[in-house]
Formats: sequence, structure tokens, C-alpha cells
Amino acid sequence: MLHSTVSSVGVCLEFAKSIGLINEFAQIDELLSQTDSSNGVTFFPGFGLLNKQDLNSKFNSPSYDQMQTASFCGLKSSTTKLDMLRAIVDSIVFSIKIKFSILKEDLDDLEIEVNSIK
Repeated sequence: MLHSTVSSVGVCLEFAKSIGLINEFAQIDELLSQTDSSNGVTFFPGFGLLNKQDLNSKFNSPSYDQMQTASFCGLKSSTTKLDMLRAIVDSIVFSIKIKFSILKEDLDDLEIEVNSIK
């Protein structure tokens, strides 16, 4: 069994709630069904990135750099809350896709076949 996480998912969704993009997490599916585009808005989830020093040490447990920040790009005067929410969720999906791509490459290198993903 292999395990991988995207540590910033909860933080990103809490952020969306804290800035008024949603009132409850249960709203996300309904709201996102109204659009399939962020209209050019991109969210870079800097929350929860590992401290670079930890990545270079065999002996340190990973810690999170509280100074890391997130950002939106592509905001216009016509940008809506829904555009911003879509951008946040798209960034989460992309982070998960990256994790799976890395995992697949590692498994391919080891010649391990994946039968299922849960």
C-alpha cells in the first residue's frame, strides 16, 4: 500500500470559506456545477509548503513554513466569487494530479503494476 497526501487541501477550502466564497463546504459541488471555467483566474496554493531546509536533511521531520503565501493571478474587474472558487478547486485537482503523476513514474521505474486506486 502506498500513501500520499496533498496537505493544503483543507487549508485552501478553509481559506475559501474565510474570504466569503462559500458559507459551507456542502455548497461547493452545487456552485461549481454552474461553471466549468475560472475565466482566466489561477490560484497558487502556497499554504502548507514544506520548509526547503527540511527537504535537504535526512534527520529533520518535515515542518511547514508559515511564511509561505498563496496568490490569485488573472483577477479582473469582472472576476466573480465563483471564478475564484473554481480556481481554488482547480488548483487542488492539479495538486492531486501531480502527486499521481509522480507516483506513477516511481512505480513505472520499479516495474510495479497498479491494479486499483482507492
